[in-house]
Amino acid sequence: MCFRYQTVVIKSVKSPDLKVLLVFYAVLFPLLCHFPARAQNLTDTIHLQEVKIFRQEDFAEHIGSFSRIDSLMLNQNNSADLSDLLNQHSTVYIKSTGRGMLSTASFRGTDASHTKICWNGLIINSAMLGQTDLSLVPAVFLDNVFLYHGGSSLMTGYGALGGIIALDNKPLWNNKNSFSLINELASFGTYQTFINLEVKKNKWISHSRSFFSRSENDYPFYNQNVLPAENQRLKNGQYSRYGYLQEFYYRTSASDLFSVKFWIQYADRNLPQLLSREVSTARESQSDGNIRSVFTWKHYGRIGEAAISSGLISDRINYTLAQSAQGNVNINSQSGENSFINRFDFLIKINPKTLSRFQVLYNYYDVGITEKIHSEGYNAIRSELSLMAGLNREFGKRVSTFFLMRSNLIGKSFIPPMPSIGFALKLINDRDLYLKTSMTRNYNVPGLNDMYWIPGGNPGLKPEESYTADIALDLQFQNDLFSINSSITGYFSRINDWIIWKPTQYQYWAPENIALVFSRGAEFSVKVAADVDYAKIIIQSNYNFCRTSEFDGRQLIYIPVHTFNGWAGLLFNGYKLNYQLGYTGKRYTQTDIAQENSETFLEPYSLSDLSVSKELILQKISMNFNFSVRNLFNKEFQVVMARPMPGRNYSFILGLSF
Repeated sequence: MCFRYQTVVIKSVKSPDLKVLLVFYAVLFPLLCHFPARAQNLTDTIHLQEVKIFRQEDFAEHIGSFSRIDSLMLNQNNSADLSDLLNQHSTVYIKSTGRGMLSTASFRGTDASHTKICWNGLIINSAMLGQTDLSLVPAVFLDNVFLYHGGSSLMTGYGALGGIIALDNKPLWNNKNSFSLINELASFGTYQTFINLEVKKNKWISHSRSFFSRSENDYPFYNQNVLPAENQRLKNGQYSRYGYLQEFYYRTSASDLFSVKFWIQYADRNLPQLLSREVSTARESQSDGNIRSVFTWKHYGRIGEAAISSGLISDRINYTLAQSAQGNVNINSQSGENSFINRFDFLIKINPKTLSRFQVLYNYYDVGITEKIHSEGYNAIRSELSLMAGLNREFGKRVSTFFLMRSNLIGKSFIPPMPSIGFALKLINDRDLYLKTSMTRNYNVPGLNDMYWIPGGNPGLKPEESYTADIALDLQFQNDLFSINSSITGYFSRINDWIIWKPTQYQYWAPENIALVFSRGAEFSVKVAADVDYAKIIIQSNYNFCRTSEFDGRQLIYIPVHTFNGWAGLLFNGYKLNYQLGYTGKRYTQTDIAQENSETFLEPYSLSDLSVSKELILQKISMNFNFSVRNLFNKEFQVVMARPMPGRNYSFILGLSF
């Protein structure tokens, strides 16, 4: 994509008026203040007196297509990033340009911009790019990872034609202070350290987390894109990252919880050249700076709960390209985004079998990009208002239904209503075997770069519209010996006006709404856990079959038909032995293909990882030693054309906690 563009200023809406915001909160706060509270003394755990409150994840889990990353997986992968976590333990496909480089997520064959990332209620996708780099989200900063697949995403947000990845931080009210330190040494000059500190006193919790990571990232690979083919080492692949997350929680009573979360992070990366350009003297680099903060007030009542969240996000990216050996900079592009995000959720239990839910979202974005060498760029602002109302109704003990309606106002443009309807049927009275189905209409608005990038931006782009249906069979079974959790889901999506960038006759690329895309397939997940004498065995796997195509039936680029991952773990006497297997099928790399060859698709590949760890407890100090081998069989593979990935590599982790 060319970086030559002109200065354009787009002012589609006015800045948010202070009076409007005051009215917004003046209406919402009295609703919470008059919401019935529970008369109960404060204890270490918040209890509801003889009342069942349906949380958001409960609502989705029993009705919609919903999954989560197991807490065991989070703990075992706390030195990884979110892209690695999802790639190994979910049906989400991860597209990565290299180790430590850009990584994006795709649900059910959709685009990265169709996947929304929600951090503690705030959508953190770039308003310019429409996506989030998952390699910049450390797993150690996460307590819960929830996945809302397909139409279920409408329950918590909008625009996610594929799905939503919800990242949450939660307090643990056990009055135990804790500290942990994790250090990792790995191949290719990689070093990481993570610090976690929790301080608790009565009604207060302070939770601090920080990390630092750096790598020479100079792994060897065999380059067949040059003549003669030869063994090489990756050049200009160094990266460093550091970040800090601070959380404060305060309970004024058993019915009110206040929290403030502040996340600051910085990443500095060199960008390697394509395989065919390894002899080039060009050097590319990118730095990313992110500041995210959110304030939340939750109120728990006898007939439901309510929450207000308000957050500020500031993102900065600086990209430079020097094409000569002397280091003269040809491109110096600086972009910035400031986002003001507000959310109000209100759940009320009308009667023992009926739950009603309301949601108001208001987001404001102010973005700009400048290429300093030529003093060119654009600025744009956008406001988004979304209203949602939903109803969940149980009929007897075996049938649950839901209906919700969402409506959006983007700037001055009204988006048609987005309805969603579904039901769940318990097939056997004394077994947790459910048949679930849903149908949803959803919209995704173009990213600001799609509309205003010069050259090529298209202000006339239409929102992408999807119609999604799925049907699922869920099984949960447990006895004294073992437990099984399994789900199989068939899905179908019709997406109108899918946005894709294509080459033009003017020698630059431009986005356009292509006529129609169909996505259909099936997801399968299973987890089995068994206790055998003094050992515990856990096996889990995920498989996704996906066909995403236009009218001609050809699979869209970089969307594999088959993906699979499996994990097996053995825990005994403080030892843990883990084996990970992953498979990714063939991916096309070009849209117009007259004949298939090595330049038009990437070969399938399978990868294996093996790790062993041992935990030692010395009085109040816990020590954990972990040794891992990644890409056990040293396979050569590429996720993106001409972007080599590392072969066999090693990692040693030492963790201390007390």
